[in-house]
Amino acid sequence: YEGIEVANHTLKHPWLTRIIAEEAWRDIADGRKALEDLFQRPVTGFAYPYNDHNPEVRRAVREAGHVYARATVVAGAPWPPPDRMEWHPQVSFKSPDFWAEFEKVAVDGGVFLLMGHSYEFLDEAMWRDFETKLERLSADPRVKWVTPLEAFATLPSAP
Repeated sequence: YEGIEVANHTLKHPWLTRIIAEEAWRDIADGRKALEDLFQRPVTGFAYPYNDHNPEVRRAVREAGHVYARATVVAGAPWPPPDRMEWHPQVSFKSPDFWAEFEKVAVDGGVFLLMGHSYEFLDEAMWRDFETKLERLSADPRVKWVTPLEAFATLPSAP
């Protein structure tokens, strides 16, 4: 898993705003611990199950030790995000606007967060398409690969 950043997604995948705050915090913290035990390294990122979050959930994610949290895809989302606990990727790997969104970010020298769930890869053709995108991105001299944690490390401390 060298070069891959593992992010927490909770232990049981609940709708976090629909359970009591203590239960949500415990599921977030226990998910992080389980991943750290498994991978033997810090887990600092988080992805909201069902994109279900509110200020209380974002506070719990922060208090459980996460540095950032990924929310839903929003084309043209700003970098840096106003709140590290609500970082929006600009594009999904399967978006028809993938290359247009990449170009918008590349022209400005910004951060391009590509997101996707492995369960969304329905067949070999989708995997090949994804690999082709990664190869094309890797060949582009404007691209520097960093993990989300590395991207956030370049910013001053913020909420």
